[in-house]
Amino acid sequence: MICAGCFEEFNPKRKDQIYHSVQCRDRAAKLRKRQNASRVLATRLATNSYYSRNREKTLQRAKRNRENLKREVFEAYGNKCNCCGEANQGFLTIDHIDGRGAEQKRNLFGSSRYGNTERMYRWLVNNSFPRDNFQLLCYNCNCGKQRNGGICPHDS
Repeated sequence: MICAGCFEEFNPKRKDQIYHSVQCRDRAAKLRKRQNASRVLATRLATNSYYSRNREKTLQRAKRNRENLKREVFEAYGNKCNCCGEANQGFLTIDHIDGRGAEQKRNLFGSSRYGNTERMYRWLVNNSFPRDNFQLLCYNCNCGKQRNGGICPHDS
């Protein structure tokens, strides 16, 4: 049998023995570690160079994916405001019926601030669009509901 560490021939004492000494085993482990590190570095360089060569294409794909995700969520919730019937996608937003949206975002994502909209949409998709605590509202109804103690001005 040939040692996997030093590549010299040896007679193994056990069936599963692939190194003829501890030193060979350690040398092979160090070599694997170096090879893995160089593979990781090469992958990062390739990824970065791909992005730099295809920046616009990559950004357009990401935007298209976000738009498709938003469209999927809005279709699942009826594509119009639950209160006034507004159907313009530019005005629509997901509303937490119980008014605890910021608290839920903090619990799920660690923050209730910027950049969580896409993550929230993904969460809704992954949880089969729960209807018990979410609805689609236009921004006017959503803000009016917030300022009116949980009741939309259309309903008062």
